[in-house]
Amino acid sequence: MMNKILFAVLLLAVTSQTNALEIHYPFTDVDFGDGNVDTLEEMDSWLQVNYISGDVTIYIASGHYQDAARWNFSAKPNLLLITAEDANNPPVFDACLNSACIAGAPNGYFLRIEPTYSASPALGAIKLQNVVINNYVNGVYVNRTDDAEISHNTFNNIGSAFNQNITLNASGNRLYNGYGVIHANKANNLIIASNHINNAYNDDRPLLMHALYVVNSQHVSAMYNNINMISGDPIRIRNGSENITLQYNNIANSGSTMISTFEQAGQECPSSLINASFNQFGLVFPYHNIYSQAGFDIGWANKNYLREGMAHSRGFKVTVDPQLSPPSCAYHTIANKMDVFNDSSNALVAPTNDSRIMNASSGVALAGSGNYIRILAGGQLVLNTNQHFVGCSSSTVDTCEDNGTSSVDDDIDVFNSDDPLTEYVLILHVKSGSVDKNMELSGAGLLNYGFVVPADLSGNWFDYQFPQKLRFSSNAEATLVFKAINSGPFISTIRLQKVE
Repeated sequence: MMNKILFAVLLLAVTSQTNALEIHYPFTDVDFGDGNVDTLEEMDSWLQVNYISGDVTIYIASGHYQDAARWNFSAKPNLLLITAEDANNPPVFDACLNSACIAGAPNGYFLRIEPTYSASPALGAIKLQNVVINNYVNGVYVNRTDDAEISHNTFNNIGSAFNQNITLNASGNRLYNGYGVIHANKANNLIIASNHINNAYNDDRPLLMHALYVVNSQHVSAMYNNINMISGDPIRIRNGSENITLQYNNIANSGSTMISTFEQAGQECPSSLINASFNQFGLVFPYHNIYSQAGFDIGWANKNYLREGMAHSRGFKVTVDPQLSPPSCAYHTIANKMDVFNDSSNALVAPTNDSRIMNASSGVALAGSGNYIRILAGGQLVLNTNQHFVGCSSSTVDTCEDNGTSSVDDDIDVFNSDDPLTEYVLILHVKSGSVDKNMELSGAGLLNYGFVVPADLSGNWFDYQFPQKLRFSSNAEATLVFKAINSGPFISTIRLQKVE
């Protein structure tokens, strides 16, 4: 009966495109395997046998699945789309749906999109959209695949902290931990867009994860992704990746640096031509301090370490040692970090309802069920910006404070906020009520600088732009202290945006 239903769907599809194939998964095929195509690997195998030509769309029915796959099929040069049958009620793939978690595809991935063998041609034109992925050690791996797209998906609880079904070696350590939520390797023309990524970290070992981990890939665009609670640098670019565009991503509570590069000295090439613009960066956490604590393992288990001590943010970190890069690399010699990064109009966003800011504050009260804060009369809100958008090299010992230890010359580095010519616009998202709010700001070269947030009798929220451009000419000036002279405003976010 299901064969007849499937055949009818195919006939409907022909009206929009010759030979287009539309599949509603899972389904029954009495001539295939056990008669049911109800795992992703069976879906992949079924297509290997039955696909003839044209685009393919796989509509996954709403529901909960405990499944993982190594996906080797593509309709190249035609499109293969894997998506929800109902985008408003998307399918949920959960590695720990039942009493025992499944390990996932090799190294614990939900989905490994890659050719069958190393000698096989690259895959192409595969899109994954509108699915929910929970409790896998790693998320989606896109390997040797051209023109792929991972978009409008939700990833929750990725990493070994959430999945215990991983084989141990003889010493009792796990054979693998989490690497990345969306992991690209040798991908070309990859789009990563509008995904929600929440909570990605390992449990008992200091191995960090990345939300987006781009390795040896070209022409990758990551846009409109919301990223929260990632143990490592949320966006990591590695090993000769080039032409990377990062725009309109919202990143909070993650890593040591929002966007970073890395390569294994002497073996990998520096990445380059990275354009980062209109991203919003929230707070980070000092994971090195947490790792050094006694009882670190139970700290991971309790998952409290992510909530401790968060007070600062860095935009970019370039890890490169040109002296050790292979001569064959396109960017063997790095004159300054402009060879790697180009940034514009990115913003630091401090969520002022966060208790981690209030810990460094006085006279500050939560309001609106914790959605925003109010600075009371005489109260102070302290924000450590940690010199917004510091770029530093860890190829030698470098504290990111222009101390001359970096093999990359920080003196000509436009990302080094020690440069007093770099200016930032300060924007407060506020609600002021019926009275002008008299305030003072100290920091960024200012001392008790008076400003007024105007009254708004309508009670609306609005963006207040600080009248003076800010400059951070030293690390000592990176701490901003907001003080309310009379009854202060409600504030939901504080934003610093680089002036171009």
